[in-house]
Amino acid sequence: MKFCFQTSAYDVSRLLPEVTDALDKRMEAEGRKRLPGLWKAIDRQREGKAPMNVNEMTRGRRIYRRVVGTLLLLVGLFLVIPGLAAPDKLLGPLLAGLFAVGTAVYYLYSTRKNKVTAAQKQAQRLLEAIAKAPPQQVVFSDAGMLLRDGETVSYEAITFCAETPSGVLLNWADKATFLQKKDLAEGEWTDFAAWLQEKRQR
Repeated sequence: MKFCFQTSAYDVSRLLPEVTDALDKRMEAEGRKRLPGLWKAIDRQREGKAPMNVNEMTRGRRIYRRVVGTLLLLVGLFLVIPGLAAPDKLLGPLLAGLFAVGTAVYYLYSTRKNKVTAAQKQAQRLLEAIAKAPPQQVVFSDAGMLLRDGETVSYEAITFCAETPSGVLLNWADKATFLQKKDLAEGEWTDFAAWLQEKRQR
């Protein structure tokens, strides 16, 4: 059996949330392999709670952090200013003030709504690189995934695979690609998804 993709234009802004979510899942999968005990504790804590995007913060929590951050900043400055004037006599208050200011900056920064995550940066770079590359043919056969440069990637080498509404993210070694469903030129998507899953499970 063979499935063939012929890549076309990529709408980076539209695909960015999908690929970011897929990369978040990949990072979680890697974390579960490396720190299974920690993730068991996280899963227990999540039980009974509605799923929430890890990048989202509730309005109440954001307000709380802003208030606490502002108070810590005021207290920190109150301790730092005299501490700087006489550091030999007020070293303790100076260090406490610096700690309070640092914590305040972290709290206030964490309330930013449009904070860019590591997964978003990765997704942006990946999609921009793919979008700039010339159109190519990607063929899936029993031998593996054949890329334009002649490289054949075995299914055992594909360490992560995640389907999104518009396509599939594939990761192997230190490389990754995103193939769009609309670019599947030979074969049906449902057949391809089931076939790929079966190949990776062998």
